[in-house]
Amino acid sequence: MIKDQVKNALIKSSFKIQPIQESTVQKAAAQKIQQTQLIKFVPNKSEKSEILNDYQISELVDALPSMIKMCDWELIYSLNRDGISMLTFFEKLVQDFQGTVFGGYCSEAWRVATGFYGMGENFLFTFKNGARPTLYKWTGNDDQFQYASRDAIGLGGGSRGRFGLFIKDSLYKGSSSKTNTFENDVLSTETDFVVALLEVWALV
Repeated sequence: MIKDQVKNALIKSSFKIQPIQESTVQKAAAQKIQQTQLIKFVPNKSEKSEILNDYQISELVDALPSMIKMCDWELIYSLNRDGISMLTFFEKLVQDFQGTVFGGYCSEAWRVATGFYGMGENFLFTFKNGARPTLYKWTGNDDQFQYASRDAIGLGGGSRGRFGLFIKDSLYKGSSSKTNTFENDVLSTETDFVVALLEVWALV
């Protein structure tokens, strides 16, 4: 996943200090209450995510199949914690240096295979366009859900060997392209990206 981090500073000057302060406080309080109400459900996590906040997690949980919505999340791989390594993947979350959060959900464990595998419950997502995720679910056009070799993993098949989400063996670089599988837009800020953070969560 990739997460945009933008800091805005606003300085106001006015002789009517008290009314402006009250209005600002009231607005901030209302926004906080609204944001709290939007968090539907956050599962138990083995560790805190360095990429996703609770609101983003609740939005992704809402998109999962009903039978696993209540599952706990176990962090089985973190680029910062575990270093460069290819592990069994259930769900991978990526953050590139441009700050966009994106990733995918996979219903099957990752394994090296000669072709594509997986099921129609798989989907891709990105937070590039705002606070809520844009979801790309299976279109039924093909069954190119997951691909894994000894040096790369990919989600969603595309033309000319491109994938909806592709991570190379170094886990340092990747790419995102449009696919027939999910009819997704490019998930990252640019087609080719450098991975800043990578997390893999298993639903247990």
